[in-house]
Amino acid sequence: MGRTFLDDFDAEKKKRRRNREVVHIAEDTSRGDSQEELEDNWDSDVEQQETLSQNHSLDIDESTNSVECLSKLATNVRNASDKELQLVLTACIGRFSQKDLDRLLTTYDDPCFFNSGCSNSNKNEGSSSLKPFIIRNIGFNLTSAKRNESLISLPSGCQFYMSQILSNYEASNFTSSEYKNHGKSIIRRVFSVVCKKDLFFPAYSASENSHAYCSLGSTFFTKVTNFLINGFNQEHSDEVEIYTIRMCRDAVGNLIDRVRRQFVVLHPETNAEQLAIELKSLLAKHGNVPNTIEFYPEHDEYDLASTSSGNY
Repeated sequence: MGRTFLDDFDAEKKKRRRNREVVHIAEDTSRGDSQEELEDNWDSDVEQQETLSQNHSLDIDESTNSVECLSKLATNVRNASDKELQLVLTACIGRFSQKDLDRLLTTYDDPCFFNSGCSNSNKNEGSSSLKPFIIRNIGFNLTSAKRNESLISLPSGCQFYMSQILSNYEASNFTSSEYKNHGKSIIRRVFSVVCKKDLFFPAYSASENSHAYCSLGSTFFTKVTNFLINGFNQEHSDEVEIYTIRMCRDAVGNLIDRVRRQFVVLHPETNAEQLAIELKSLLAKHGNVPNTIEFYPEHDEYDLASTSSGNY
């Protein structure tokens, strides 16, 4: 790897120190601090910068343009602390335009930004980080997924088959070589359509121990997990099932969070907690009344952006 812009930043930092120009990185530095204290703070920040450079190499040289820089930077700051993020952004000064920096500052925590900015990076990571118990190079097969498919039931009583929502064309985009990313994409595709049919969707929770919301329950996630495992023609081993359940809970939980935020915007007079109270009251009075819903993929559009995920 050639000389990176972090190396340039480090050299420029030493030059500034020789000229006794102290750069204030931490915004909360007191005006009354002495010159010695400022230098100590700077030395501490330099050590953190060097550690960050070693642990999270951005692999950016002088020929890398700002768009590529943003994509690579997004991958590394995704799990960074506020302090680490501040240090990396400081290193970017001089390389990015103010417009680039403003965009990064306002969107670095937006899942849509990471999903679009790092699509190529995620694609490369998918195969290399694939778990050893996952059989790769198997395209998602709707016929296999429909075999022994279970009817999905939601707390509100809505019932449906996941295979109703996916078309063969959509299924052709998914492969077990990207098991985690593509499995989550299938879940987002299916339940972004379901949430339009079920008015109580914002009141659900992927957690088993939620008191404010209505838990989807273990049976729900087991059925979704089996649909994915069968569709990708994977073995029904304990490892695969546990891994897939975690993946499903993460994807569904993130989608519910997004739906709740949209719900509050569209219904400012109420909130998801009150919606959950209403659902619990209805269930207490009438029980879970089955309500089978039909889906017509050609009339449903996937208009909810995808979410970030953590690595397992």
